[in-house]
Amino acid sequence: MLPRAQRPVILMYHRISADSFDPWGLCVTARNFADQLRWLAANRTVLPLEELCERHSAGTLPADAAAITFDDGYESTATIAAPLLEQFHLPATVFLSAALVRHGRPFWWDELRQLVLEHAEQSLAIDNEAVVLGEREAGDALWRPGEEPQTARQQAFLHLWSVLLAKDPSSLGEAMNELRSQVHHLPHDAIEGPMSADQVRAIASCQIRFGSHAMTHASLPDLNGSAKASEIRDSIEACEELAGARPLTFAYPYGRFDRQSEQLVEAAGFRCACTTQERPITRSSRLFAMPRMTAGNWAGERFGQAIARI
Repeated sequence: MLPRAQRPVILMYHRISADSFDPWGLCVTARNFADQLRWLAANRTVLPLEELCERHSAGTLPADAAAITFDDGYESTATIAAPLLEQFHLPATVFLSAALVRHGRPFWWDELRQLVLEHAEQSLAIDNEAVVLGEREAGDALWRPGEEPQTARQQAFLHLWSVLLAKDPSSLGEAMNELRSQVHHLPHDAIEGPMSADQVRAIASCQIRFGSHAMTHASLPDLNGSAKASEIRDSIEACEELAGARPLTFAYPYGRFDRQSEQLVEAAGFRCACTTQERPITRSSRLFAMPRMTAGNWAGERFGQAIARI
Protein backbone atom coordinates (compact mmCIF):
# COMPACT_ATOMS: atom_id res chain seq x y z
CA MET A 1 0.00 0.00 0.00
CA LEU A 2 1.33 3.43 -0.91
CA PRO A 3 2.07 5.80 1.99
CA ARG A 4 -0.52 8.52 2.58
CA ALA A 5 0.37 11.87 1.08
CA GLN A 6 1.31 14.66 3.49
CA ARG A 7 -1.41 17.10 4.44
CA PRO A 8 -1.13 20.49 6.18
CA VAL A 9 -1.90 20.48 9.89
CA ILE A 10 -2.27 22.87 12.81
CA LEU A 11 -1.04 21.34 16.07
CA MET A 12 -2.67 22.10 19.42
CA TYR A 13 -0.89 21.99 22.77
CA HIS A 14 -1.92 23.08 26.28
CA ARG A 15 0.53 22.10 29.04
CA ILE A 16 4.11 20.88 29.04
CA SER A 17 3.81 18.65 32.05
CA ALA A 18 3.56 15.09 33.35
CA ASP A 19 0.15 14.56 34.95
CA SER A 20 -1.68 11.34 35.80
CA PHE A 21 -5.07 13.15 35.71
CA ASP A 22 -5.39 14.02 32.02
CA PRO A 23 -8.76 12.88 30.58
CA TRP A 24 -8.55 15.13 27.52
CA GLY A 25 -4.90 14.47 26.74
CA LEU A 26 -3.74 18.05 27.32
CA CYS A 27 -0.31 17.27 28.78
CA VAL A 28 2.93 16.55 26.93
CA THR A 29 6.17 15.99 28.83
CA ALA A 30 9.13 18.25 28.13
CA ARG A 31 11.10 15.30 26.75
CA ASN A 32 8.36 14.32 24.30
CA PHE A 33 7.74 17.93 23.32
CA ALA A 34 11.41 18.31 22.44
CA ASP A 35 11.21 15.07 20.42
CA GLN A 36 8.18 16.40 18.56
CA LEU A 37 9.89 19.70 17.76
CA ARG A 38 12.93 17.80 16.50
CA TRP A 39 10.69 15.71 14.23
CA LEU A 40 8.86 18.79 12.94
CA ALA A 41 12.09 20.63 12.20
CA ALA A 42 13.31 17.67 10.14
CA ASN A 43 10.08 16.71 8.39
CA ARG A 44 7.73 19.67 8.09
CA THR A 45 7.65 23.29 6.93
CA VAL A 46 6.61 24.99 10.17
CA LEU A 47 4.96 28.37 9.57
CA PRO A 48 3.54 31.05 11.85
CA LEU A 49 -0.20 30.46 12.12
CA GLU A 50 -1.21 33.67 10.36
CA GLU A 51 1.11 32.90 7.44
CA LEU A 52 -0.26 29.37 7.19
CA CYS A 53 -3.79 30.74 7.04
CA GLU A 54 -2.87 33.42 4.48
CA ARG A 55 -1.27 30.81 2.24
CA HIS A 56 -4.26 28.51 2.69
CA SER A 57 -6.54 31.34 1.56
CA ALA A 58 -4.30 32.07 -1.42
CA GLY A 59 -4.11 28.41 -2.43
CA THR A 60 -0.32 28.29 -1.98
CA LEU A 61 -0.07 26.23 1.21
CA PRO A 62 2.48 23.42 0.86
CA ALA A 63 1.34 19.91 1.70
CA ASP A 64 4.01 19.57 4.39
CA ALA A 65 3.00 22.78 6.21
CA ALA A 66 2.42 22.80 9.95
CA ALA A 67 1.71 25.43 12.60
CA ILE A 68 2.20 25.10 16.36
CA THR A 69 -0.39 26.54 18.74
CA PHE A 70 -0.86 26.62 22.51
CA ASP A 71 -4.19 27.22 24.20
CA ASP A 72 -4.78 28.91 27.57
CA GLY A 73 -1.28 30.24 28.26
CA TYR A 74 -0.20 27.93 31.04
CA GLU A 75 2.97 28.95 32.87
CA SER A 76 4.81 25.95 31.40
CA THR A 77 4.31 27.49 27.96
CA ALA A 78 6.63 30.29 29.05
CA THR A 79 9.05 28.35 31.23
CA ILE A 80 9.45 25.12 29.22
CA ALA A 81 7.90 25.39 25.75
CA ALA A 82 9.26 28.81 24.79
CA PRO A 83 12.95 27.94 25.37
CA LEU A 84 12.54 24.71 23.38
CA LEU A 85 10.83 26.54 20.51
CA GLU A 86 13.73 28.99 20.48
CA GLN A 87 16.22 26.13 20.53
CA PHE A 88 14.67 24.54 17.44
CA HIS A 89 13.95 27.91 15.76
CA LEU A 90 10.26 27.09 15.33
CA PRO A 91 7.42 29.66 15.46
CA ALA A 92 4.32 29.21 17.61
CA THR A 93 1.14 31.03 18.54
CA VAL A 94 -0.11 31.17 22.13
CA PHE A 95 -3.82 31.88 22.63
CA LEU A 96 -4.53 33.93 25.76
CA SER A 97 -7.69 34.66 27.71
CA ALA A 98 -6.50 38.04 28.90
CA ALA A 99 -8.80 38.34 31.91
CA LEU A 100 -7.54 35.04 33.31
CA VAL A 101 -3.91 36.07 32.88
CA ARG A 102 -4.62 39.34 34.68
CA HIS A 103 -6.44 37.54 37.48
CA GLY A 104 -3.62 35.07 38.05
CA ARG A 105 -5.70 32.33 39.68
CA PRO A 106 -5.48 28.71 38.50
CA PHE A 107 -7.83 27.92 35.63
CA TRP A 108 -11.24 26.97 37.02
CA TRP A 109 -11.18 23.43 35.59
CA ASP A 110 -7.86 22.70 37.32
CA GLU A 111 -9.11 24.18 40.57
CA LEU A 112 -12.29 22.12 40.24
CA ARG A 113 -10.21 18.98 40.01
CA GLN A 114 -8.49 19.87 43.28
CA LEU A 115 -11.78 20.71 45.00
CA VAL A 116 -13.37 17.42 43.99
CA LEU A 117 -10.41 15.13 44.63
CA GLU A 118 -9.25 16.68 47.90
CA HIS A 119 -12.59 17.49 49.60
CA ALA A 120 -12.82 15.64 52.91
CA GLU A 121 -16.61 15.32 52.72
CA GLN A 122 -18.61 13.10 50.36
CA SER A 123 -20.65 15.71 48.50
CA LEU A 124 -20.51 19.22 47.08
CA ALA A 125 -23.48 21.52 46.52
CA ILE A 126 -23.97 23.62 43.40
CA ASP A 127 -27.11 25.37 42.18
CA ASN A 128 -29.13 23.67 44.95
CA GLU A 129 -27.92 20.26 43.77
CA ALA A 130 -25.97 17.93 46.04
CA VAL A 131 -23.36 16.21 43.90
CA VAL A 132 -22.24 12.91 45.44
CA LEU A 133 -18.45 12.48 45.54
CA GLY A 134 -18.18 9.25 47.48
CA GLU A 135 -15.13 8.18 49.42
CA ARG A 136 -11.70 9.25 48.20
CA GLU A 137 -9.87 6.49 46.33
CA ALA A 138 -6.27 6.01 45.27
CA GLY A 139 -7.43 5.85 41.64
CA ASP A 140 -9.14 9.25 41.70
CA ALA A 141 -6.02 11.01 40.43
CA LEU A 142 -5.34 8.46 37.66
CA TRP A 143 -7.31 9.34 34.54
CA ARG A 144 -5.66 8.56 31.22
CA PRO A 145 -6.52 10.39 27.98
CA GLY A 146 -9.68 9.15 26.32
CA GLU A 147 -10.81 6.93 29.20
CA GLU A 148 -14.27 7.07 30.74
CA PRO A 149 -14.37 8.12 34.43
CA GLN A 150 -13.52 5.14 36.63
CA THR A 151 -14.31 6.42 40.14
CA ALA A 152 -17.16 8.27 41.79
CA ARG A 153 -15.05 11.41 42.17
CA GLN A 154 -14.05 11.34 38.52
CA GLN A 155 -17.73 11.07 37.57
CA ALA A 156 -18.54 13.98 39.91
CA PHE A 157 -15.75 16.07 38.38
CA LEU A 158 -17.08 15.48 34.86
CA HIS A 159 -20.62 16.36 35.92
CA LEU A 160 -19.57 19.57 37.68
CA TRP A 161 -17.32 20.49 34.73
CA SER A 162 -20.26 20.22 32.32
CA VAL A 163 -22.46 22.34 34.62
CA LEU A 164 -19.84 25.06 34.97
CA LEU A 165 -18.86 25.04 31.29
CA ALA A 166 -22.23 26.38 30.17
CA LYS A 167 -22.30 29.31 32.60
CA ASP A 168 -21.61 32.92 31.68
CA PRO A 169 -18.50 34.44 33.34
CA SER A 170 -20.39 36.07 36.21
CA SER A 171 -22.40 32.95 37.05
CA LEU A 172 -19.28 30.81 36.76
CA GLY A 173 -17.47 33.00 39.26
CA GLU A 174 -20.37 32.76 41.70
CA ALA A 175 -20.56 28.98 41.32
CA MET A 176 -16.83 28.57 41.91
CA ASN A 177 -17.06 30.72 45.03
CA GLU A 178 -19.89 28.50 46.23
CA LEU A 179 -17.72 25.41 45.75
CA ARG A 180 -14.66 27.04 47.34
CA SER A 181 -16.68 27.94 50.43
CA GLN A 182 -17.27 24.23 51.08
CA VAL A 183 -13.63 23.12 50.80
CA HIS A 184 -10.92 24.61 52.97
CA HIS A 185 -7.13 24.75 53.21
CA LEU A 186 -6.25 23.72 49.65
CA PRO A 187 -2.79 24.88 48.47
CA HIS A 188 -3.41 26.76 45.21
CA ASP A 189 0.32 27.00 44.56
CA ALA A 190 0.20 23.25 43.86
CA ILE A 191 -1.78 23.94 40.67
CA GLU A 192 -0.12 25.22 37.51
CA GLY A 193 -1.81 28.46 36.54
CA PRO A 194 -1.49 30.91 33.68
CA MET A 195 1.73 32.69 32.87
CA SER A 196 2.11 36.14 34.37
CA ALA A 197 1.94 39.38 32.42
CA ASP A 198 5.71 39.68 32.83
CA GLN A 199 6.17 36.21 31.33
CA VAL A 200 3.94 37.10 28.38
CA ARG A 201 6.07 40.15 27.63
CA ALA A 202 9.30 38.21 28.16
CA ILE A 203 8.57 35.55 25.52
CA ALA A 204 6.76 37.76 22.97
CA SER A 205 8.86 37.86 19.82
CA CYS A 206 8.68 37.45 16.06
CA GLN A 207 8.90 33.73 16.76
CA ILE A 208 6.33 33.46 19.56
CA ARG A 209 3.15 35.39 18.89
CA PHE A 210 -0.04 35.76 20.85
CA GLY A 211 -3.61 35.28 19.72
CA SER A 212 -6.92 35.63 21.54
CA HIS A 213 -8.74 32.86 23.38
CA ALA A 214 -11.65 35.22 24.15
CA MET A 215 -11.67 37.51 27.15
CA THR A 216 -12.58 35.03 29.91
CA HIS A 217 -12.44 31.64 28.14
CA ALA A 218 -16.24 31.48 28.08
CA SER A 219 -18.10 28.96 25.94
CA LEU A 220 -19.27 31.30 23.18
CA PRO A 221 -22.35 29.37 21.95
CA ASP A 222 -23.75 29.47 25.50
CA LEU A 223 -23.70 33.31 25.59
CA ASN A 224 -26.21 35.74 24.15
CA GLY A 225 -25.17 37.78 21.13
CA SER A 226 -24.07 40.86 23.07
CA ALA A 227 -21.98 38.91 25.58
CA LYS A 228 -20.45 36.84 22.79
CA ALA A 229 -19.43 39.98 20.90
CA SER A 230 -17.89 41.48 24.05
CA GLU A 231 -15.87 38.33 24.75
CA ILE A 232 -14.37 38.57 21.27
CA ARG A 233 -13.96 42.34 20.80
CA ASP A 234 -12.80 43.19 24.33
CA SER A 235 -10.07 40.57 24.10
CA ILE A 236 -8.28 42.46 21.32
CA GLU A 237 -7.20 45.49 23.35
CA ALA A 238 -6.59 43.35 26.45
CA CYS A 239 -4.28 40.96 24.57
CA GLU A 240 -2.49 43.86 22.91
CA GLU A 241 -1.89 45.43 26.31
CA LEU A 242 -0.41 42.17 27.62
CA ALA A 243 1.70 41.16 24.62
CA GLY A 244 2.51 44.49 23.00
CA ALA A 245 0.94 43.60 19.65
CA ARG A 246 -2.60 43.27 18.33
CA PRO A 247 -3.71 39.62 18.19
CA LEU A 248 -4.29 38.49 14.61
CA THR A 249 -5.58 34.99 15.34
CA PHE A 250 -8.32 33.53 17.53
CA ALA A 251 -9.08 30.14 19.10
CA TYR A 252 -12.57 29.22 20.32
CA PRO A 253 -12.54 28.30 24.02
CA TYR A 254 -13.19 24.56 24.50
CA GLY A 255 -13.37 24.40 20.69
CA ARG A 256 -17.03 25.45 20.93
CA PHE A 257 -18.32 27.82 18.27
CA ASP A 258 -21.30 28.55 16.06
CA ARG A 259 -21.86 30.49 12.86
CA GLN A 260 -22.45 33.75 14.75
CA SER A 261 -19.12 33.29 16.55
CA GLU A 262 -17.34 32.88 13.22
CA GLN A 263 -18.97 36.05 11.87
CA LEU A 264 -18.12 38.06 14.99
CA VAL A 265 -14.48 36.95 14.95
CA GLU A 266 -14.15 37.90 11.29
CA ALA A 267 -15.89 41.24 11.83
CA ALA A 268 -13.53 42.03 14.72
CA GLY A 269 -10.59 41.97 12.31
CA PHE A 270 -8.94 38.65 13.10
CA ARG A 271 -7.32 36.88 10.16
CA CYS A 272 -8.37 33.36 11.13
CA ALA A 273 -9.80 31.28 13.97
CA CYS A 274 -9.04 27.76 15.18
CA THR A 275 -11.35 25.01 16.37
CA THR A 276 -10.53 21.68 18.02
CA GLN A 277 -11.84 19.61 15.11
CA GLU A 278 -9.35 16.78 14.70
CA ARG A 279 -8.50 16.74 11.02
CA PRO A 280 -5.95 18.12 8.58
CA ILE A 281 -6.44 21.27 6.54
CA THR A 282 -8.21 20.72 3.24
CA ARG A 283 -9.31 23.06 0.45
CA SER A 284 -12.73 23.31 2.06
CA SER A 285 -11.38 24.39 5.49
CA ARG A 286 -12.88 27.77 6.41
CA LEU A 287 -10.52 30.50 7.63
CA PHE A 288 -12.64 31.07 10.72
CA ALA A 289 -13.12 27.38 11.52
CA MET A 290 -9.65 25.94 10.96
CA PRO A 291 -9.18 22.37 12.24
CA ARG A 292 -6.38 21.35 14.60
CA MET A 293 -4.80 18.13 15.77
CA THR A 294 -4.19 17.54 19.48
CA ALA A 295 -0.54 16.65 20.01
CA GLY A 296 -0.55 13.66 22.33
CA ASN A 297 2.17 12.74 24.80
CA TRP A 298 4.16 10.87 22.17
CA ALA A 299 7.84 10.49 21.36
CA GLY A 300 8.96 11.77 17.96
CA GLU A 301 8.44 8.65 15.82
CA ARG A 302 4.95 7.97 17.15
CA PHE A 303 4.14 11.67 16.79
CA GLY A 304 5.07 11.50 13.11
CA GLN A 305 2.93 8.40 12.65
CA ALA A 306 -0.03 10.14 14.28
CA ILE A 307 0.26 13.12 11.92
CA ALA A 308 0.40 10.75 8.95
CA ARG A 309 -2.81 8.99 10.04
CA ILE A 310 -5.10 12.01 10.28
